[in-house]
Amino acid sequence: MKSFSPVETKYTWVECKHVGDGTDTPGSKAAGTKLLQAIHERTPYPFRRWFHRFIPRLGARPYRSFVVDRRELGSFLLLDGDAVSPAVHRALNIIDSDRTAVTLPPERVLERYWTEGFPLGTCDSQQTSRHTEPISVPPALQREHMAILGSTGSGKTTSGETGILANHVATDGADIVIAPKGDGFTRQLLMLHYAKHGDLDNVLYFDCAEVVPAIGFFDIRSDLEAGVTRETAINDRIAHYLEIVDLLNTKENTEPAQWASTIIQALIKTGFDPVHGAEAFSHREMQALLRQLELDAPHPPVSTMWATDTYADLYSLKPEIFQGVKDGAKTQIRQPIADSRVAHIFNHVSEPDGPHLDLDALLNQDVLVILDMGRLNEQSSRDLTTVLLSMLWAALQRRVERSRYQEETQPLVNIYIEEASFLADSKLLDQLLSKGRSFDCSLLLSMQFASQAKGKSSKTLDEILSNVKTFLVGPIAKSDDIATVLETDEMEQKQIETRLASLENGGWVLKLPSAFGQSRPRPFFVESLPLPVGHPEGDAPPTPAMRDRFEQAFAALDERTRRTVGVEIAEAEQATGPSRSAHEAQTSDSTETDATETDATDSDSEAASRAAPIDSLLPYTKRLPTCVTYDRDAHAVVCTTCSNRYDPTDEGLSRAIDCCHALAEVDPDDVPITTVHLKRSPEELDASAWSRQQLLFLQVVYSASQFRYGPPGYDLLTDSMLRLQEYVGIEHDDVEALLEADLLRQDTDHPHRLYTVTADGRHEIGEGHRQGLDFGDGKGDLGESTQHILGVEVARRWLEQTYVADAESAVTSVETYYEIEQDRLDLVGLDDESVIRITVEVERVNNDLAEAAPSDYDKMAACDPDEAIWVVMSTRDAYRVVHALNHPADGEPRITKSYAKTTPPQNYSIDAPGMSAVFPLESLRRELTDE
Repeated sequence: MKSFSPVETKYTWVECKHVGDGTDTPGSKAAGTKLLQAIHERTPYPFRRWFHRFIPRLGARPYRSFVVDRRELGSFLLLDGDAVSPAVHRALNIIDSDRTAVTLPPERVLERYWTEGFPLGTCDSQQTSRHTEPISVPPALQREHMAILGSTGSGKTTSGETGILANHVATDGADIVIAPKGDGFTRQLLMLHYAKHGDLDNVLYFDCAEVVPAIGFFDIRSDLEAGVTRETAINDRIAHYLEIVDLLNTKENTEPAQWASTIIQALIKTGFDPVHGAEAFSHREMQALLRQLELDAPHPPVSTMWATDTYADLYSLKPEIFQGVKDGAKTQIRQPIADSRVAHIFNHVSEPDGPHLDLDALLNQDVLVILDMGRLNEQSSRDLTTVLLSMLWAALQRRVERSRYQEETQPLVNIYIEEASFLADSKLLDQLLSKGRSFDCSLLLSMQFASQAKGKSSKTLDEILSNVKTFLVGPIAKSDDIATVLETDEMEQKQIETRLASLENGGWVLKLPSAFGQSRPRPFFVESLPLPVGHPEGDAPPTPAMRDRFEQAFAALDERTRRTVGVEIAEAEQATGPSRSAHEAQTSDSTETDATETDATDSDSEAASRAAPIDSLLPYTKRLPTCVTYDRDAHAVVCTTCSNRYDPTDEGLSRAIDCCHALAEVDPDDVPITTVHLKRSPEELDASAWSRQQLLFLQVVYSASQFRYGPPGYDLLTDSMLRLQEYVGIEHDDVEALLEADLLRQDTDHPHRLYTVTADGRHEIGEGHRQGLDFGDGKGDLGESTQHILGVEVARRWLEQTYVADAESAVTSVETYYEIEQDRLDLVGLDDESVIRITVEVERVNNDLAEAAPSDYDKMAACDPDEAIWVVMSTRDAYRVVHALNHPADGEPRITKSYAKTTPPQNYSIDAPGMSAVFPLESLRRELTDE
């Protein structure tokens, strides 16, 4: 029979005989019946050949045949699946060749992977009895990096979660998770961790939209404590900083910009100067040092010969060349702080009792660190990840350097990067892939397919294919470069691609690494691991009670992270902390001779200040575009190219810039306010206990809060009042004196630095408040803070943009400080008949919140609006407002719903008479900016 031909040999043969069932011989006993009877009686064959009748019978003989009926016959037939017809193919439900199992490696090989580590899947139950044991990459092999690839829905996120949980137990070093996608991955991972361990004690969680790690970049204190020489530590920071600038730079450097690195090195060495500098300073202070050079002032005092000679060489350059070098340096040092979150890292200087994250110590701790970037845009995620990875990479290198003389081994550090394709073309990722194993660092990259890492060049993709030794690959519908890595002599690249495309979700192709001298197993198929305890779709989902306990633990984790190791974006101070900064060191470490010279200089400055006009800021400003200058004698603005003179006004300054340059190409921060209206006579100014610049600063702050200035000079909605300090030329200590005397109050640093002039401050500058003109219905509140004024203005513009401009909206006008029955609402939206449709309250959280919030709620509820909107200053303030409405001072709750401290207010679902929506001020402000 042809079907048995594959098993036919020289010594065995197969032939088939068909025995009838009686239909061919009607009326006689069926041949099949005779055969069955002969088999039972072990009598001679009834269908032997004719010559067998002459052979003597030697007794009963066994039958050397398979005797089957039509139902059993199919088990003996071997069919060529490719040769059968489509109808037979469908009827038999034949498994396609690209979906059949691949033979597992021998169990003696798999034995090395049935161990603790990063679990990746389980084997085919038909090929091994140990199919329930997970195949894992042991910690010793993780240094050769891992990758999980698979299309959306393949289960790679769940595989990553399961692996991270198990590997956190199997390894002793830090596990760092970078999650740029906002699909709830981080919360789910925390929930699973809580379900496994019962707490979140050894976890740090950073919601990078609100808080970033408190890592001081320009800080060599830990290096010095570890015995690293000051010069080595400083040079390491310089090299690291220039590397970050290069990583973040998207443009080719011009020649002056390349020379600018010399200035940057000099500035950093000035900040760390052993005599005039400090052991820690902020990026902002380095910018201030550069600004000093831009003003053509003498270079900062330094004690090292290298810095002295460098400044001497720079100052000896031709003016136009020196200016180009300074411009190049200015451009370069803006790269690391282009994103506000990165800027907070570079500007952080840790205080003795303040938040601080010691990366060097963190690497050796058994801690899970989650960096949640789900609410950031792609560019912000990339910039922040680049800086943090760079700092991790530097810390890993320092760890190896410091451990050269230590006998104990360093624990493995695992870095997990979700959706790692956003780092395509990253030179830093290339370095980590190629060199990380030498520094006890393991990378796990998760993405849809390997080719996503191919950016403008294929460098990152090549590094992945060359240096990643563990691949867990799920369904990939398109042709991908990963097939070249999985290819074997038994399965070509095209077959691999076909198999990957035909995989079902939950099925994976696994390629494992091997230790030196051991054979590497060929790729084989595995199935997804069971969902862990606590997964909502698993066999043991979290109970409501567990969810409640988790929420409490998560809130405590969030608070602990912010308090101990985080810098909050909303509340981070613009100024450096009380640690000794470079600027403070310069002013405090002077000798008696220096003090005498300083006193003389101060006297000259005061005399010059008294001689300067008090209706213009041009004599005082520290900022002007490089294309113009101020002529003090002529009191005029001068174009530096053609020397034409212009009026010392906003219009005159704009004309001077446009004379030989373009206003649009100038940094708006460099365009100062030119006019100021200080309502004091020269005699009153001389009699005042405060300097002219202090009084001028009070005046411009007050005028700015009343919207008396506009862009490009100053815009309250977008500009920090630190710009006003620069335009007035006032020193930080003089501002502090105004704050201490309660003439000035600092409101916030979110969204930018804002000050409020107090009643005493208004008295000092002669600013009276008249009811009906300066405050009252339609004008504002007496003593209203600048932050509240900003909130009302942002809300007003947002209402007009969102409602009044919408033809389908019933709101046709917006009024501020609207009077209602002996009370006042911050804003209302009115229809054509002056009926209140929308009420808005801008809420600043104060000590009386338990009384103020319910009162504002009742005011809005009494108007029966279609919408009652609250504008708060931050996400945490939203939580506090809701808490105050849940637990008011009068004991009567206004609302029943409550939310976690970290829940974005935009996600609140509250429909109450006095609250239908809550928005952070910054959210509304961004919408205006987007428009």
